Amino acid sequence: MVPPQEDYSPLTPEDFVESQDVINLELAEALSNAREFNPYMTCNSSIFDSVVERLISEMRTWYLDSIGSRFRSSDNLNMLVRILTNLAFNSIISPEKYLSVPFSRQFYTTNTRYQPSFGSQRCAKQVREFLERSNLIEHHRGFQDRSTGNSRLTRIRATSRLHESFREIYVEQFQSNRYQEPLILRDVNKQPVEYNSADFPFLHFWRQDITLINELIADSWIDLFVPDTTYRELCNRSLDLTRTTLCRIFNNSSFELHGRFYYGWWQEIESQYRQFITINGEQTTELDYSSMNVALLYAESGLTLPSGDLYQVADFTRQDCKLAFNIMLNSESRASAVRAAIGNNSEIELSAAQVNELLDALEEKHNQLSTSFYSGVANRLMFKESKIANLLMLRLAEQDVVTLPIHDGFIVQQRHSELLREMMMGCFRTITDGNVNVPPPVASISEPLDFDAHFDEYSMYYERQTFNED
Repeated sequence: MVPPQEDYSPLTPEDFVESQDVINLELAEALSNAREFNPYMTCNSSIFDSVVERLISEMRTWYLDSIGSRFRSSDNLNMLVRILTNLAFNSIISPEKYLSVPFSRQFYTTNTRYQPSFGSQRCAKQVREFLERSNLIEHHRGFQDRSTGNSRLTRIRATSRLHESFREIYVEQFQSNRYQEPLILRDVNKQPVEYNSADFPFLHFWRQDITLINELIADSWIDLFVPDTTYRELCNRSLDLTRTTLCRIFNNSSFELHGRFYYGWWQEIESQYRQFITINGEQTTELDYSSMNVALLYAESGLTLPSGDLYQVADFTRQDCKLAFNIMLNSESRASAVRAAIGNNSEIELSAAQVNELLDALEEKHNQLSTSFYSGVANRLMFKESKIANLLMLRLAEQDVVTLPIHDGFIVQQRHSELLREMMMGCFRTITDGNVNVPPPVASISEPLDFDAHFDEYSMYYERQTFNED
């Protein structure tokens, strides 16, 4: 439940159009499609620094004239920098997009491993008021409708006046990690869990590993070779090329469950665009493990991996077979597996009878794995998968090969594709003592990317290239 702090205003008739957005549907859509505020985003630009210096001076004058009490320079400077950094980034990559900023007390009093304290609510409000009074931001106050449960955080975006101040800042000068903590522990409800690192000595080594992996990625230029129109469209959705710092997420309050790598921007774009990812200006290749969970279970049981497609059964689509198999591993019973497969959130479009038929076929095909079905083993398998991924990326990093993980798949520069394939099979054997198949690239384009053609159409990519080469 959202606390009734200043960020939320009770609905009144005059607020109805702006708050409920029933009439102004265009505004409603724009306000809903907002970028999340990141208090830890940074900008390494002398132009940005000069903007901050000018505005903090103006804010000091405004503050003393309008409020009259002592101006806390360091606290207000800190908050001004954080809000301006987000406004600048948003203004550069998607100027029409709003920024969603919380101003409730709870957000600013939080001080955890995952969200260290970064400033006060009072300073945040003062910065917002100064920017609004100075005609530097457009502001739509948040609301909470207790009758419907609908709510929305405050939305702001730079006005044309402030936007002009950011014009010569490059997107590559921003760094926008989602979390400060690289090892995230969650409970069964996917809520973050506090922990004492001293109780888990091995975490020290895991942090060293992910730091090395992230440093190699940070020292590289990871981009997307798409036309300017496509790039703008993706940015207006959620694309953020500066989000390159990986975190590992563990489930059910255990560091032995799950552990996959998350929060690289390449993991969150639609799969059809991944073939256009470039690393240091070179075309890339993506390789996936084939039937990873099946291979892990056979390896654990000391059984020979069967030949052929390990998911496909009867006349069902391979996608339905794969989804159903993984549901069998996630569920605690056959009945709960059927409910999950036919539920509203399921991607399987089969009747209950068809799902039961599919589960029967999978059980028969992999009867040697029967003790693993309906045992909730999936999180444990993902932890083993994450160990393989960690080892793989470290071994490739030793050879200065940048590796971008996508759960049980990996992206490298095309010239390293055979090395990646050998390393994927070798690391699987090292962790499991078993074998696995690594088929040809899952996403490949018929012709090499033509980096010399259509300069005007791809001008934004070449601008980013020039910046990174400098």
